[in-house]
Amino acid sequence: MSGCDSDVGRSGRRRGTAVIVAATVMASFLGVFAPPADAIATGPFTVTMSNRESVRQLFYSAHEGGNGVAPGWTGGIAGCNPGTVTQDFRDATLARINYFRAMAGVPSTIAFTAANNTKAQAAALIMSAQNDLSTAPPNTWACWTQAGFDGAAASNLALGQTGPAAIDQLMYDGGAANTFVGHRRTMLNAQLLDMGTGSVPATAGHAAAQAQLLGATQSTPITPRDAFVAWPPKGFAPYQTVYPRWSFSLRGGDFSNATVSMTRPGNVSVPASIIDRSDRSGPGVVWGAANLSDGASWPKPTSDDPITVTVGNVIVGGSPQSFTYTTTIFDPADPDPAHTPLTITGSNRPIANQANAYSVNTIPNASGYQWRSTALSPFTLQDGAESGLGNFDSTSHSYANPSTDFHATGTQSFRLSISSGQGLEPNPQTMTLNKVLVPTGSTVLSFKTRAWMFMNQKADVEVSADGGSTWQSVYTEQSEDDSRFFQRTVSLSSFAKKQIILRFRVHGGGDVFFADPEGWYIDDILIGNAQVASAPVTSGTSAGTGFSFTPTQQGEYDLQVRADFPGSGFGAWSRAKRVSTDPASSVAQALDAPQLTWSTTGTPAWAGQTAVTHDGVDALGSGAIGDGASTSFQTTVVGPNKLHFWWKSDSEAGDFLRVTVDGAAPFAGISGNKEWEKKTISVGNGQHTVRWTFSRNAVGSAGANAAWVDGVTVGSK
Repeated sequence: MSGCDSDVGRSGRRRGTAVIVAATVMASFLGVFAPPADAIATGPFTVTMSNRESVRQLFYSAHEGGNGVAPGWTGGIAGCNPGTVTQDFRDATLARINYFRAMAGVPSTIAFTAANNTKAQAAALIMSAQNDLSTAPPNTWACWTQAGFDGAAASNLALGQTGPAAIDQLMYDGGAANTFVGHRRTMLNAQLLDMGTGSVPATAGHAAAQAQLLGATQSTPITPRDAFVAWPPKGFAPYQTVYPRWSFSLRGGDFSNATVSMTRPGNVSVPASIIDRSDRSGPGVVWGAANLSDGASWPKPTSDDPITVTVGNVIVGGSPQSFTYTTTIFDPADPDPAHTPLTITGSNRPIANQANAYSVNTIPNASGYQWRSTALSPFTLQDGAESGLGNFDSTSHSYANPSTDFHATGTQSFRLSISSGQGLEPNPQTMTLNKVLVPTGSTVLSFKTRAWMFMNQKADVEVSADGGSTWQSVYTEQSEDDSRFFQRTVSLSSFAKKQIILRFRVHGGGDVFFADPEGWYIDDILIGNAQVASAPVTSGTSAGTGFSFTPTQQGEYDLQVRADFPGSGFGAWSRAKRVSTDPASSVAQALDAPQLTWSTTGTPAWAGQTAVTHDGVDALGSGAIGDGASTSFQTTVVGPNKLHFWWKSDSEAGDFLRVTVDGAAPFAGISGNKEWEKKTISVGNGQHTVRWTFSRNAVGSAGANAAWVDGVTVGSK
């Protein structure tokens, strides 16, 4: 962890081994942010602990605002030159200190003095040069000076981090030697007036070091905001600043027989185990919370997590007292705990090449909104690896992909493996579709696989709906030795209307030597009944909730919006609002199935129209053909699936509207004057051509001499 300070004691050395571990843990959940453009505010800070947004804003402005500032150290270990750091880096460090003090309810008016900084900088140099920590470093230590000795004696010391990150490390205060969290409790001493800071960044062979010199104190007692000082404090607390060790201090209290209990709503007990009752800058008690091990980070809550703490049997003025307060742990990146849905309103049928107005409901705490529109087009993929990796991006590997070792059809298949044939390569291998896929309720992915010498490895098909930040497995395989290829089918309907990335992945491994042709072989990949997204057009950020959308082509678009929150940036994109232009102008729109690829034959061709419809909007109507002529339209459907549609005819008895699947009729057609009727066709695995044909006999005329089809859907129901 860190070294000692003058209030903790000056007796001997504190090894810094655990400090590096703590630094790693802290870095794992405290994000890296760009340096602020303006001067860093250092305090005093005002915060309303019962107001979630007030606490959230202070976290981003005062805590996160100092991340990314470079130390700019001018010294050197070789010449034992303590040097200095930039004023911005000092300000970022001071802001972090006063942030924690404001949150804890003690004065956030700490300032650094030049004299304190000089001593602290000399102390930090000694610790870095020696790669060790001590509040009483002997004069045999590298770069020892009297100023550094004096600074160390009065400082909280840390090894492995500098500046703001070191302040987090001292607040965390883990390690077997720090069960009393003395660094935290002295930093939060209400009586402190000033401090000093010294920072030496890591150099070749030398760890980073930080000295937080604790300066003058005020003699007149200062009563903390809550009467006591607790960490995490009463009120809202960002989960990044909640640690396994919780602490409670009260001047004048006797904690010899104090008790601690913690509960969540519904009187659900949270484990609390007292680990220290020492007096460190005031009497208090320290306990381990929620069975978290030292060095662990508090898990990110999925929703605001109120925990009620009761510290009982504290003797104050000779009488036992009990203190009960609630700490609500929350994720500050979630500015809207109610998760208010973003709902876009506006026409489902925008007019092409004209401005169409849309709006979104107001989201709490948002400062503005950003919009994006994405044009969609039908998509079918058939890939047997015969043409290489053209449809996929593959991670680097030293084996052939595609491979000729095994194949279901043709001469090649895709190969993924963690092995090069020369020994173990522990890195996962992936093959990612290089298009943004937009599934429908009927989108199917089918493929064939063969696992060969696939011990200790795992194969997955994974989907990301957030641009690759997180991945969800939709298919898993752990076969070792297959004698042949097996057919696999995966429905992507659960991702309908979402923009997703699709990849094949192998991972795992162990202390095993693999040899060629070990791997997971994939062939005959087929994706159907889907759409792909073009590059989105994104607007600037506007304080208003309105948006003007001008579609420049016929077809379908997805409109999305996201809120901009001060400090934490943009929230997630909303669920897409699907809109389409001029529905009667295309076959796909008239049939309500733009995810399928359509074509027509015959003259005049089938066309969208609005006079005769089943859904009251539009339908596809046959062309005005003469006696003895026919006209058709068709699409490709990937199964296993069911295709549903409505059809109608108004002609003489010898004229027919028929449908075929791969040339075979699943049922009889309709003829004469027939009202709208719903039909369903079941299709098996693979790709199938579905064709509708209206044909007239050689003589005669009746009704409209026409047929219509509407409402084509593909799905299991």
